[in-house]
Amino acid sequence: MDDHADEDWGDGNSDSETIAKFWKKAIKLIETLRDSTPWHVKAVRTILMRMPNVPIYMPRNFSMMKNIIDDLSPMQRERYINSFKSYMENAMLQAKMSGNEKSTTLQQYKEYRVKSVASIPCTLMLEYLYDIELTNEEYFHPKLQELEKIGTLHVAFINDLFSLFKEYKGTFENLHLAVSIFILNEGMTFQQAIDKLCDEIEQMQEEYIRIKDEWFASGEYISKNVRQFIEGQQYYMSGNEKWHRLSKRYHGESFNTTIASGILKRSPEGGTIYIPDDL
Repeated sequence: MDDHADEDWGDGNSDSETIAKFWKKAIKLIETLRDSTPWHVKAVRTILMRMPNVPIYMPRNFSMMKNIIDDLSPMQRERYINSFKSYMENAMLQAKMSGNEKSTTLQQYKEYRVKSVASIPCTLMLEYLYDIELTNEEYFHPKLQELEKIGTLHVAFINDLFSLFKEYKGTFENLHLAVSIFILNEGMTFQQAIDKLCDEIEQMQEEYIRIKDEWFASGEYISKNVRQFIEGQQYYMSGNEKWHRLSKRYHGESFNTTIASGILKRSPEGGTIYIPDDL
């Protein structure tokens, strides 16, 4: 629900108060999914979601989320809703950060980005997909949380890289991308900033594998469910990167291939052009 630029709250088209107001409404909607929600509140929610003035994507997204949550255990539902709520609360910070790019460090950006990307609740979908259930003790284990944070930031930085030309509006100010931080605060050229972002992504991949391998080899008991969850997140990271490489969403309607390695450039039309290494 955070990617509809034609809405008055989307793509930074409105002030921070308007954007925060939208997210607060979305949070209230998520809260109605809790097991403790009174039946009459759920009934009102269902009626409201069927009103003709509700944007069509909202009931679709909500219906899909509800169907998934209904299949989860009470403990999983609680974790999923808490995670989604946390993401939405931090998504409101995006409007407040606008205009502060020149004073934002890379570490500050990372701390903000890892909390405000929609990947946060999506990671928990691994339990649903693998038909496993982690205990709260397993899920909140420091090592698993560390790996989840790295994986989430990896997803965010991949999005930063491939959505660059989609979101660029002629200035690197008011642009919520790591590249703008490198250019504005570290004096890098455009290509240097892209290369730096790619280095950051590769370091995350290496760090994830290192931490996972060391933990698995430590002799500590690690359940089969935890191992599946962690390795599943690796597949998620890889799949997210591949999807960004081939998605028409980022490269235009005429894009019909995927390039594993090459130079990323901006087309006159504002889309992405890949120049493969072998040309």
